[in-house]
Amino acid sequence: MKKVTGFFLIAVLMILAAMPVAAQSVSDAEAPKDTTLTPRIAPTPEPSFSALYEIKNQSPRDIAALLSSMFARVTVRTNDVFNSVIVTARAEEHKTIGEFIQKYDVPKEVDVITTVAYEIKNQKASDIAHLLIDLLRISPAAVTSHDTLNIVTIIARGEIHKAAAEYIRKYDVPKETKTVELQFFLILAGDQEDYFSGNNPITEKHKAVKEVFDAFTEHKSQNPLPENIQKVLKDVTSLMRYNDFLLIDDPYLLSVNHSGSTGTILSGSANVSEFDFKYELRTDALSISERDGKHSVESPQVSVAIDFYGQKYQMGAPLILTDGEMAVIGTSRAKTLGTGLIAIITAKIL
Repeated sequence: MKKVTGFFLIAVLMILAAMPVAAQSVSDAEAPKDTTLTPRIAPTPEPSFSALYEIKNQSPRDIAALLSSMFARVTVRTNDVFNSVIVTARAEEHKTIGEFIQKYDVPKEVDVITTVAYEIKNQKASDIAHLLIDLLRISPAAVTSHDTLNIVTIIARGEIHKAAAEYIRKYDVPKETKTVELQFFLILAGDQEDYFSGNNPITEKHKAVKEVFDAFTEHKSQNPLPENIQKVLKDVTSLMRYNDFLLIDDPYLLSVNHSGSTGTILSGSANVSEFDFKYELRTDALSISERDGKHSVESPQVSVAIDFYGQKYQMGAPLILTDGEMAVIGTSRAKTLGTGLIAIITAKIL
């Protein structure tokens, strides 16, 4: 009996030992899988804080505007009492902002009004002064010129002086020097057939003039008038009763072009037959200008004065001639001698 009981206990213990394992195996086979996602925890954002930056040189409002345009995620306020800006940003941004302010908060250039005298080396001081007034758009009272010393004085700020110096370097350049050659053709004109016919009294002067006209034929054959002169004479003498012409002289007048010159004078004399002709040629303020790529010679007045056998001839006119052009200065008639004088001029730029 004891053996059976012992065997039975051992069997029971073995059954009990096996039961939890089977139960666990059934539980694992029947239980559903857990599909729940584990949430990811975001990192804690870096906290923002406010800092006050003192602005030493520039305007706090200007610096604040720059910061707002450069850093979109920061908040910027100004404090005019302490001349500063208050910036709310993260630590890393504050470092960059500090470097930015250090870069742009620099001392301003002091732009004070000063008086500067500029030496004009090539052009006329008054011409440069008028040019600067137009280009710089400043008051004429701030610019004065001294033509004697050839100096331009400007009262202005630094930026104006900088621009003025640049313009002066650009426009105060040496003038192009040109020489003008003016050739005058002094022509005695008359109609001896008309004059010495009829009832006109023959005086000693008339006889003297007749001797001059008698020499026309010889002079014409030896020194014929240039074709261009003959062409001009046809246009002029169509309104006059002259048919005989004698070239008295064809002097040259040379002048170096200088703006604002007082003019050029040439005196001379010529001999035709046995009579002397004295003449004076004058040009006032001779200058050269350029229009549409063509140069022209200009003078407010070109005048000719001739003394022929006691008879005075005077004529003059403004001069505007293109290079190589020819024009008549004027004509003058002496009734007492029955003669006339025609003055023709041509201009060349050398």
